[in-house]
Amino acid sequence: MSEDGFIAGEGDDLSFLNTEQLEGEDFGYAGFLAGIDTVIVGRRTHDVVRGMGHVYHPDKQVFIVTRSEDAKGDDPASVQRWSGDLTELVSSLRSEEGMGIYCDGGAQVAGGMLERGLIDEMILTVFPTRLEKGTELFVEGEVPGEFEQVSQRKYLNGLVQFRYLRKWG
Repeated sequence: MSEDGFIAGEGDDLSFLNTEQLEGEDFGYAGFLAGIDTVIVGRRTHDVVRGMGHVYHPDKQVFIVTRSEDAKGDDPASVQRWSGDLTELVSSLRSEEGMGIYCDGGAQVAGGMLERGLIDEMILTVFPTRLEKGTELFVEGEVPGEFEQVSQRKYLNGLVQFRYLRKWG
């Protein structure tokens, strides 16, 4: 997200995500992806990423949260569209054998999962840029109080990555 809390600029613009690339550095993303097998993503976020020409996590089970469960003709077999209750989806996934579940956005899906207590850990990479308009990640503009920061890593290009865990009890 940008340092002022946006995960997309106006019109779902994600171009700021390409501004701070470092040769040979993936900021821990490959290692993170190795520990998950399921991705939950909102339809708009999925469509924006696909519109940029990217294949969306072809090696993962993907649930696109949408108001319509109708599959699109180009959906791979690993993609399912979900219009039901998020708590039901996450409970069902957690009861199955598998690895981690990754909420890849957008703000509506992540916010809904946060409200329902369905997110245990957050890794936020903050880009040294201000967007001033667009889609905010958090309703109040701050990490919810039920999370505590457990680590912080600064990169040479100015990115700062924070890891938060849900406080239990």
